[in-house]
Amino acid sequence: MSRDQIPFHHAWVRAAEAYDAIREARKTHRTSYNRIIARFAELYIRRSFSIREIVSRGLLDPDITSEWLLWNLSKQSQYKLQAKLNPRAFWNLTEDKSVFYRFSLGAGLPVPRFFGCIAVVGTDSSMTSKQRARESAVRALECAGADELVIKPSAGVYGRGVLAVSRRAGRFVDSDGEERSAGEVYDWVAGSGEFGSFVVQERLQSHPELARLSGTSNLQTVRMVTYVRESGESVIGCCQLKILGGDSLTDNYGDGRRGNLIGDIPDAAGHLAGVYRAAATGSGLVAVDRHPRTGVPFRGFRLPFWPEACRLVERAAEVFLPLRTIGWDVAITAEGPLLIEGNVTWDPAYEGEVGGEILRAIVADDKADACDGGLRPSRVAMTRPRI
Repeated sequence: MSRDQIPFHHAWVRAAEAYDAIREARKTHRTSYNRIIARFAELYIRRSFSIREIVSRGLLDPDITSEWLLWNLSKQSQYKLQAKLNPRAFWNLTEDKSVFYRFSLGAGLPVPRFFGCIAVVGTDSSMTSKQRARESAVRALECAGADELVIKPSAGVYGRGVLAVSRRAGRFVDSDGEERSAGEVYDWVAGSGEFGSFVVQERLQSHPELARLSGTSNLQTVRMVTYVRESGESVIGCCQLKILGGDSLTDNYGDGRRGNLIGDIPDAAGHLAGVYRAAATGSGLVAVDRHPRTGVPFRGFRLPFWPEACRLVERAAEVFLPLRTIGWDVAITAEGPLLIEGNVTWDPAYEGEVGGEILRAIVADDKADACDGGLRPSRVAMTRPRI
């Protein structure tokens, strides 16, 4: 395919995807093509939703109201808002996990025990560089002060590239039961080819109440989003529990293809409301009343250590200024809550009862600023990170 043909090819692919989405939505919702096409045009053209978002979230459902759409942004629109609120020069504080853990530790914020980094050098590097990188990784693994470890990319997202190993008699055993030496673990990580740096940290287990809910002690985190208002007050919203549907190592929901679920925690109140899984068709969400494995009812389930988790993210929001809105992944363990990571470009919460909670606070600040003629100086925008 020539370079001149590429834009035409992409346009053709998008048109085919749009046609399929409209046709399936019309069949599913038994309504007119005109109504579905009008909704698609509003979402795709006016509101900048991608076709993937439209399909996976079932946004062509005619029952979705204009009020709901008003407070639920597309990923692209939300990214622009986040970029406005979070100065790009400070993104490294959250987006590089090796920086995030060191900065959090220096600020006295509880995080998993951090044992160092593994750097993967390029294939075109010298043999000396490769050997040094391998030796450094071996030291980090062998000197780690825990027998259960997680190795994850410093710049990873959506749980990609995450590995878990257990130390047994000087060897490292992965989740499939295969044993490796520390050097072989490095070769394994380096061979993935997708990431150039990894962090080594203690593997955590969920609080026993969360393990009872899902039937596994594997870690299930809570997404808690903070926004620091012009007044300096921290708002918490868009809270959701990432619920393991099976024994997956990571709790990321993604498009629901891993079998995990997502549970809303409206108004940061600390108990579950609606819980959702991906529809079998791949379009839209299905409400789930009980955990499919344990049968434990979802609605009303109270999260342990919730007040402590709220105080933790409020403190973290203050420490990480001038980043004004961050999506925190919080682990709730038997000992209390810990920060797993922060995200300056946290994903929209489409699932039902929490979408728009943070956006409403941002809009309220914008309206107050407009009432002052746009001349009111920000109290937080120029605040530097403090420890």
